[in-house]
Amino acid sequence: MYVRWGYRISNNAFPYSGWNIDDVEIWAFGYVPGVGDLNCDDSFNFGDINPFVMALVDPVAYANTYPNCDASVRIATATAS
Repeated sequence: MYVRWGYRISNNAFPYSGWNIDDVEIWAFGYVPGVGDLNCDDSFNFGDINPFVMALVDPVAYANTYPNCDASVRIATATAS
């Protein structure tokens, strides 16, 4: 995301006339792709529970079952959020 803020006086108005804006907040909500998605189907849901357990209990079996998923990154990112 890129946010640019500018303020320019276009007439002879006093620069601090009470029309200044402050307390600007930017909020983000929603799903972050990849976080907690242990079966790599691009969604975080109940289908990720068994792959999560497999990744913890038997990492080799997980790597063979989901070769394009990196569980260490997906689990670490989910717990750090």
